[in-house]
Amino acid sequence: MHQRKWKSQKLINGGWSQWQSWSECSVRCGRGIRKKTRLCNNPSPLNGGQTCQGLSVMKDECSIPCPVFSKQQVTRDSCNIFNVLR
Repeated sequence: MHQRKWKSQKLINGGWSQWQSWSECSVRCGRGIRKKTRLCNNPSPLNGGQTCQGLSVMKDECSIPCPVFSKQQVTRDSCNIFNVLR
C-alpha cells in the first residue's frame, strides 16, 4: 500500500508593489483629479494567504491654469470653429 505524504503549502500573504507614477490631471485646465495605483503582487497572496491591507489607489487634486484669451482671439477662434462645423 502506498502512503501519500501531504506537504502542507505555506501561506503567502500579499505584498504591495511600488506606487506607479501620478496620472495626468483629469482636466486640461481648471481643477481636476490625478491618481496613482499599486498592485497586490509583491508577492501575490497564495494558498489562502491574506490580501494586501490598505489602499490600492491614491487620489489627489490637481490644478492647471486656464489660458487667458483676448476678446479678439475668442471671436476669431469661434468663427474658425463655426466654419469647420458648417
